[in-house]
Amino acid sequence: MSREPVQVVSPSFGVVSGANSSFELQSYVELVFVQGANNFIVNKLSSLQGSLLVTQEAMNLLTQVQTLKNYVTAQSKGSFTGQNSVTGMDNAAYASAASAFYNTPVKLQISYPYTSTQTKAYIAQHPGLTTAQASQALFDQAVASVKTMMSGLLPQLSAMTPLISGQVDENSLFYTFGLVKTGLPAAGETAASTWLTDGYNLNQVSGVGTQGNIEQAITTAITAGSSLNTTQTESVRNYLLLFQEFYQSASAVIQAMSQTITSMGQKISG
Repeated sequence: MSREPVQVVSPSFGVVSGANSSFELQSYVELVFVQGANNFIVNKLSSLQGSLLVTQEAMNLLTQVQTLKNYVTAQSKGSFTGQNSVTGMDNAAYASAASAFYNTPVKLQISYPYTSTQTKAYIAQHPGLTTAQASQALFDQAVASVKTMMSGLLPQLSAMTPLISGQVDENSLFYTFGLVKTGLPAAGETAASTWLTDGYNLNQVSGVGTQGNIEQAITTAITAGSSLNTTQTESVRNYLLLFQEFYQSASAVIQAMSQTITSMGQKISG
């Protein structure tokens, strides 16, 4: 008595086999598992690749911001020239002079890294500027460029940032990155000086509590980006492990089917 072929139907491929043999059935199982594995890994990694690229771009921009922020140095106070009592200054006068020198807050000064070639080239395009004005203009251009790129990246960061109870996580890269972008200075020496010195040149009471806020915002954003990058890298590893399990499952099913078919064949022939 002949057997009618059993049609093996795939939702994706339709009828793929008349399962008269173990080879055809095994091939179908392998096809389903491999297709599932491939679809899974392609979908997950494609999405994750985009997120990783956005994260890396955000980190690159934060590095550029930090580089701009580093265009400030501590101004040397020179050396203390007071004399002690042995050389003619009494102890009270010496202590007063030392206190006046060492208790003076460290001053910060802006030190742009632009070469004379760069400033001369800018002045050639904008006659009448001094070297200092050209350096300031080059800095303003650099800030404006970074600000534009950060603005363009924010929507992408927003799209990949999940809400927590309907609210944006203030520790997320999206939120902290936005704070850094908002804090970038406007054009001009005054705004640049305020941003670069980060409040440390303010001796008035109004400056208390604001010192270091800009650098803290940059550091927080870099930390958030590093944490997100680590999480995304771990996701890649987990996806690859699941991909491997698809293939291992296919192998186990085919092996079990082979053993069952062999056993059935032996019983029929026996």
